Amino acid sequence: MGDEALNLLHLGVMLQEDLIAPPSQFALATIGNMSEREFRPLLEELLVYSAVGLIDVANTPMLEYYSKKLTGIKDLKEMSKIFYGSQKIIGRKAAMPINNKGQTTSLSVKNQANLRINSRRNKYSTDSTTMPHDVSITRIYNPEKIKFMGGTKFAQHQLERGNHWSEGSAQDEMYLMSLNIAQRAQFEISMSVIDYARAVSLIELDRLAKLKNPDLIAGSHLELSDKVVLPFDFSVKKIENPNDKFQAFKFAIEAYFQRYGFSEDIKSVLEVENSTLSLSDIDEMLLGKKGFVTEQTGKSLREGKISKGAILQNKSFSSPAYNWAIVQAIEKHYFSMGRDFKGYSLELSGSEKFRTSSIVFDTTSASDFKKDISMRIIIPKWAGGLPHILYMNYAPTREDYKKVVMTKEADVLANPSFALNIPSDVSKYTRAWSTVDWRTGKKALCVMRQPNDRILKQASHIARRIGHDYNMRQNYIKSFSQRTKK
Repeated sequence: MGDEALNLLHLGVMLQEDLIAPPSQFALATIGNMSEREFRPLLEELLVYSAVGLIDVANTPMLEYYSKKLTGIKDLKEMSKIFYGSQKIIGRKAAMPINNKGQTTSLSVKNQANLRINSRRNKYSTDSTTMPHDVSITRIYNPEKIKFMGGTKFAQHQLERGNHWSEGSAQDEMYLMSLNIAQRAQFEISMSVIDYARAVSLIELDRLAKLKNPDLIAGSHLELSDKVVLPFDFSVKKIENPNDKFQAFKFAIEAYFQRYGFSEDIKSVLEVENSTLSLSDIDEMLLGKKGFVTEQTGKSLREGKISKGAILQNKSFSSPAYNWAIVQAIEKHYFSMGRDFKGYSLELSGSEKFRTSSIVFDTTSASDFKKDISMRIIIPKWAGGLPHILYMNYAPTREDYKKVVMTKEADVLANPSFALNIPSDVSKYTRAWSTVDWRTGKKALCVMRQPNDRILKQASHIARRIGHDYNMRQNYIKSFSQRTKK
């Protein structure tokens, strides 16, 4: 990612305000829920077709590389063994039998499905993560209301432990106490993640629904509807043309290689320093690709019923000093305008070098400023690790365009400093550019600024409350001076 201040756990589709579906988990779960008898021939076919050019591998660099290097399933088992100490994700179906009839799912008359999912780790380990994962799902036919219980230890990720004011420091607690009840509640939402075990469960329910055989389901003997909706479907399609057949599945294999591939291969092929990519890195690789986003998910994204989003793993506002106070001052400003905290997003997503995560505040019906403008706080390395403000205007007017001088998006992605507005600018025009917002898919007029002196004065006041006095503007002047010399 482009910065270290906001470290993301996952990127994905926000099916509900508090439920994120990461594509990486569905990609890996697709592989994990296949038996070796099913998986082996498909893998061999995919590798052969990729090697001879019958499958487009332009967006799957690890698949392109390994299609010419690997001998087959044993190499993928070796990758898993190195990562987990176990080969179970390859060739051992993750959805486990729950009775001596071999049934993998029980279904109640109220449509609550219960499944048991095998761990990917070595069962002889003393780690609790090696135990099978029990998953219960209610409202299984409605993505907007579906609820999960159980899963891996990452399934129920508490936003109060994972948001950017969650570490219990004096400055964090003082800030949260300074907010009113409604504002503070926005940082206390419990976020739920569709993790590996939950993704396997949905994939298994989808498989059973398509078979239409009630004898495969324990409990009420009700037949599953064929409307189990997956947000992502990486399965192999029943089509003769190899490229179409493996259009989605090739990305599942690519995700597997990027997550579990041999260290030196990942470094060499992807040209990265870290040989272990995070799940958010793989989410980022997958989002925007075609072939596996289901029809209903795509439709809901286009209609604005759902959006893309992110969930935070941790944050670091320690460098430069008092970044935390500046972020708090910006958020106080947003709250005073009637805006709400709406989680996290990704900015400058078209640049591998400069992309960065952001804190999102959006307009509400109570906002003083009625324009449809989303405000983002970014804290990128390229800006000296200092907080900056990004405005995304979804409905710019002629008057808005008269006030700006447009910069090409390609130039912004090559060097974001070109588009940065600073308080000492003498031009009457504001630098701006147009882009498609990664989070909403809307076209937006973008303006990026340093915080103004009023916000920095408020940040200095916040810092002094716990015994610090600091010239906030000086760091911005120094940072921008260093960048303009490069």
